[in-house]
Amino acid sequence: MSVLEAEELHAQARRALKQGAFARATRLLDRAGQSTSDPDVIARIDITRAYAETETGQAAEGIQRCHGVLATDGLSQETLGLAWAQLALLHMRRGERDRGLAAFKQALALLPPGHGELGAVYLNRGNVHLASGDVGAAVEDFTRAREELARVAARWSKRRQSTTWATPVCSVETSSARYR
Repeated sequence: MSVLEAEELHAQARRALKQGAFARATRLLDRAGQSTSDPDVIARIDITRAYAETETGQAAEGIQRCHGVLATDGLSQETLGLAWAQLALLHMRRGERDRGLAAFKQALALLPPGHGELGAVYLNRGNVHLASGDVGAAVEDFTRAREELARVAARWSKRRQSTTWATPVCSVETSSARYR
């Protein structure tokens, strides 16, 4: 298999995790990991596996897996940034505020400007600040999260428009405020 196939399996595993389908996600991660020798792709698969482990009651294993990725030589800064972001999230979920904040700081130092995960990093760090009563820092991070997520949404919108083959025949309007 190719790196592209491994990345597609990894994307499918991430979608399965978001749906709470942990067993399916694990099988997809296994297949993805077996289908490539690219160290960055393997590391990203491990980062996702760390989340799955934590969600299934194996938080210590998930944290250890993130540390293993961070100890791997030759990975890109982007991959290391993603590992720090995942480690931060896992610490946050365990209530380990200081460790989480330190890991978020590392992630933000490594992820390039405009990276698709920056919004989530700021959002999660804002939640840590809010939970600890630092409302000012939380507002700053939530504002940055909104800006980053808006950039991601705009990129996705452009991508969808450029790949649309047909234009809708009519548009649907509703009077409900819920849909405006």
